[in-house]
Amino acid sequence: MTVETLPLVSTLGVILAGGRSSRMGVDKSTLQLSGASFLEQAIKRFSELGISNYVISSNRIDGALTDRLPQIGPLGALDALMHRADRLVGVDSIVVVPIDMPLFPADGIKQLCEYGNEKQTSCYYQNHPMPFFIWLDACFAQILTKQIDAGILSVRALLEKLSAKELKYVNDQQRQNSFFNVNTPEQMQQIQSWLQN
Repeated sequence: MTVETLPLVSTLGVILAGGRSSRMGVDKSTLQLSGASFLEQAIKRFSELGISNYVISSNRIDGALTDRLPQIGPLGALDALMHRADRLVGVDSIVVVPIDMPLFPADGIKQLCEYGNEKQTSCYYQNHPMPFFIWLDACFAQILTKQIDAGILSVRALLEKLSAKELKYVNDQQRQNSFFNVNTPEQMQQIQSWLQN
């Protein structure tokens, strides 16, 4: 599917690939689907949107952004990013996509970016805290630090603190399966069977 390229030079893409993959048994970023790894597919979706500036959050992938604070999930990736000023030059927003949602389409990311950049606000999809878009206003780093210090590590709680807008998901293709998470070999088999039908 071809998606119209957006002028997203000031939006940084973040690929969350730092999970332990304990239930899967292998690093999920290396899983193959339709001839490409999950990581390759995530990078391709950003490329389709004109997002050439991206980081991979992982403690296992060479050159990736590593956590300063271990084992606190997606907020750990955001914390690490906020402490890398070199990666934030010219950046006013970030869009965060987990590695284990391989069916989430580029146009779904596009909707988040278009709304978030136009309104200069954080946003996500109704009933689905991931993927999500963060507008990097002056308060973001402080709010993130307070959440981590309080031990409140859920993405949904962070989005609520940011007064993020909840958007309706509009996508005709793979509507039912876009948000499907692959965490186990059985879920990998399920997703492969969907693509074969």
